[in-house]
Amino acid sequence: MKTRNLVILLVVAALAVVAAIVSYRRDTAVRPGKPSEEQSWRGAKLLPSLVDRAGDIYRIEIDRLVAKIALVRDDRNNWRVETAGGYPADNARVRRLVFDLSELVASDRFTDDPAKYGDFGVGEGVGTEGTVRMTGSSGEEIASLALGKAREIEMEPGAEMRRAWGGQFVRVGGDPFVYLANDRTYADTALTGWVETNIARVSGEDVEWVRIDHATTEPVRLAWDDGKLQLEGPVPEGMQPNENKIRSVRGALDYLHFTNVIRADSEQAEAIDFTSTCTLKTLSGSVYAVRVGQRDEATTPTTPSAEGSESKKKYFVGLSARYDEPFFTDDDTATTESLAAAKEKARKAEESVPEFNESHAPWLFEIPKWNCENLAPARHRLIEPRPAPTTPAPDESAPAAEQE
Repeated sequence: MKTRNLVILLVVAALAVVAAIVSYRRDTAVRPGKPSEEQSWRGAKLLPSLVDRAGDIYRIEIDRLVAKIALVRDDRNNWRVETAGGYPADNARVRRLVFDLSELVASDRFTDDPAKYGDFGVGEGVGTEGTVRMTGSSGEEIASLALGKAREIEMEPGAEMRRAWGGQFVRVGGDPFVYLANDRTYADTALTGWVETNIARVSGEDVEWVRIDHATTEPVRLAWDDGKLQLEGPVPEGMQPNENKIRSVRGALDYLHFTNVIRADSEQAEAIDFTSTCTLKTLSGSVYAVRVGQRDEATTPTTPSAEGSESKKKYFVGLSARYDEPFFTDDDTATTESLAAAKEKARKAEESVPEFNESHAPWLFEIPKWNCENLAPARHRLIEPRPAPTTPAPDESAPAAEQE
C-alpha cells in the first residue's frame, strides 16, 4: 500500500511539473495554434512594409522617457529637427534609421500579457530604450516600435567576454506580443545624433589673417606666415608670443563644433551677452565673422543643503560671412595655370557666401567652454615671459688661469 501511495504521489508531482512548464510556455511563448501557423513569424521582418512606405514618412518621433526628439520632412524632402527650431538634420542618418528598422527580423516570440511587458522593457506607452513612431503627412501611423531591453547571453567559462548581446526585445505597433529582434537598435534623442556638428572648418594654409575684437580690451591680430599663425604688433619687453596659445586659436577655428543650437530670433537668444568677435579672412577672399557670447543658466542645487539655484554658463557663437578681395601668393602667380586655379577657387568662395549665410545666420550654436576660450582670447593671454638667458657653468677641470 505504501509503495502504491508513493507511486501516486510521484505521478501527481510529475503532472504538476508538466502543468507548470506548459503554463510558463503559454505565458512567455506563442499561443497554441495550427502547426503550420504557430511559428510563421520566425525569421519574418518586424516592419515588412516600412521600406515601401519610406517615402510617405513625414514625421519621426523618438521618446526615451527622459528626452524626446522629433524630425520632420520639409517640402524639399529634407529632414529637420523640429524640437531644435527646425535645424537641418543629416538626411543620411534619418535614412539609416528607417533602413535599420526595416531590416529587423523576429528571432523569437514571447508573452502577450501586458502585465509582463515590463520584464522585457516594453511597458505600455514607451520602451526603456525608446519608442520610435513614424507618421504620414495626415498623422496616420506608418510604423511604431517600442525598443526594450537587450538580451544578454552568458558566455562559457574562460571566454574573453563574460556576456554578449543576443538581440533586443521589442513590441511592434498594435501587435500584443513581445518579440526578440535579431539586432539592437539605438534610438538617439540627442541633437548631435541627427545633425552634422562641425560648424565650419578652414584649413590653416588658407588663412590670410585673424582678428579678435573685444569689448573692453585691445584687439588681437594674427597672420599666417611661415606655416603658422603669428602674433602681429609689438610685444612688451621681456615677453614673447605664447606659441601654444596661438596654436589653440587655430585649433578652435579648425574644429569649431556645437553641442546644441537655438534660433537667433528666439527668447533664449536675447539673454546671450556677446562680448567678442573673431574675424577670419581666407586667401580666397571669404571673410567669416564669429560672434562669441555667453549666457547664465539657473541650475538646481548640487547638494541637499544648498539653497536657491546655482549659475552655470553656456557659451554660444553666431556666424556670418562676406566676400573681400582674394590674396594671390607667389605660388599662385608663378604660372598661368596656377593663377587660373587660384582665381577659380576665389570665384567658388564668392559664390558660397550666400549659401553659408542662409544656413548659419538664423542660428546660434552652443559650443564647449574650451572652444570658446580658445576662440577669442585676450591679447595678454597670447604672450608669456621670455625665459631668462642661462649662463653656462664654468668648467672645473680647466686650469685656473684659463678660467680667469
